[in-house]
Amino acid sequence: MTQQQVKGGSIGASVARVAAGGPSTCLRGLSATCFREGIFAAAYLGLAPVLRAKLREAAPGANEEALRVPAALGGAAVCGILSHPFDTVKTCMQGDIERSVYGTTRQTVSAIWARGGAAALYRGIEFRFLRQAWQVWVLDLLRERWGSAQGELLPP
Repeated sequence: MTQQQVKGGSIGASVARVAAGGPSTCLRGLSATCFREGIFAAAYLGLAPVLRAKLREAAPGANEEALRVPAALGGAAVCGILSHPFDTVKTCMQGDIERSVYGTTRQTVSAIWARGGAAALYRGIEFRFLRQAWQVWVLDLLRERWGSAQGELLPP
């Protein structure tokens, strides 16, 4: 989809570009994507519930939903700081199918770093943080509600 937005064209033209580049074209940025998604999953499956439990201990009478918001913000903040460089690398690699600027993952990190150091790896984190805070909140809520509906024993 990114390639269609950047280069225009039909699905057929996109398929032809992928076919010309070989199977590896479809896997550009896979390792960075795996790291990014693993960190994100840890935020909503592990970190947000633990933060919520700690907040519940500190404020035992607080509304559970009121505790879910700061837990989601904290989970998203940690998740974003750790995962955003991987997201930047993935996006750059997938946007450069021809490999004219970004080659391997290591070459991509080097190229981004050369253009602005650590700050370049964190460009756009503000929007991503807002999106992740919402996602961590919703996914934590769904994890708890779906698990209790299935009769599973899930940690709070």
